Amino acid sequence: MQQNQSPLTAEEIAFINHLNSHPRNSSHSLDRWALIVEDDGLIRSELASAISRMGILCWHAANLGEARRLMMDDPPPSIVFLDLRLPDGSGMELLKDPAFRSWRAHHGIQVVVITGHGTPVLAEEARTQGAFAFLNKPVTIRQLREITRASLDVHDALVSQ
Repeated sequence: MQQNQSPLTAEEIAFINHLNSHPRNSSHSLDRWALIVEDDGLIRSELASAISRMGILCWHAANLGEARRLMMDDPPPSIVFLDLRLPDGSGMELLKDPAFRSWRAHHGIQVVVITGHGTPVLAEEARTQGAFAFLNKPVTIRQLREITRASLDVHDALVSQ
């Protein structure tokens, strides 16, 4: 007899259970989650694992199209981890997109660019476009935790205003 295995991770199941246990308009609804936009499945999983251990649930997008669809979710993420080289374009395109910029500003969402192809010029451009931080791969767990905490502090301050 075969066991029926869920295609969802434990973090995704916990996230769904949390959302289902609280009405969407409740003040107790989930207020912190991360969107990871990364086309490399192994890196995406490693980022999600490290961030989840901080008590932050993660949704994943492997390309810009998926990221744009997830922008419609409610509640919005607190933080977006964004790769620059994606199969359907550059993460920089998303940073420059007026709809993304408006959505990010309206909800106090912080963006952390994580790329294996960073340059000082790209880092400056990302910051000019509103990125909270720009990290070059490989990223240490310590770096990831420090940047995540700092960006969530900024998010919380903006949301509480």
